[in-house]
Amino acid sequence: MPYIAGAVQGYLQYGSQQTGSDSIVMLRQSGVAALSARPAGLVVIDGAPFSHAMIALLGTGIPT
Repeated sequence: MPYIAGAVQGYLQYGSQQTGSDSIVMLRQSGVAALSARPAGLVVIDGAPFSHAMIALLGTGIPT
């Protein structure tokens, strides 16, 4: 189920190290705050829809 709707294409990587604009980052909810760059998309494992970390993503517009 998409949290922030959208469609992206890119390389799937785990973790937030060296995130590029052409990558789709898979990370745990606790790693959302550690994002240093803006990825093309996010896959959040164990993300609670109304948690502070997930609500902060709404303003970014990154498909999640």
